[in-house]
Amino acid sequence: MLIDSHCHLDRIDLAPYQNDFACFMKEAANCQIEHLLCIAIDLENYPAMLALVSAYPQYPLRWRAPQ
Repeated sequence: MLIDSHCHLDRIDLAPYQNDFACFMKEAANCQIEHLLCIAIDLENYPAMLALVSAYPQYPLRWRAPQ
């Protein structure tokens, strides 16, 4: 099991994944990454990040409020 303990999923360059976030998430699962701690840069960006990751309820995504 692998855990990415700090990632900005709303800032990923998706070019290697045909510009498809779903393709990226599938590759993460294929690499046995089981948990992602998603970090929003600020509260203004949080809704967009939440919309992006909320399509993956089976994938345990977490959000940490910006300080």
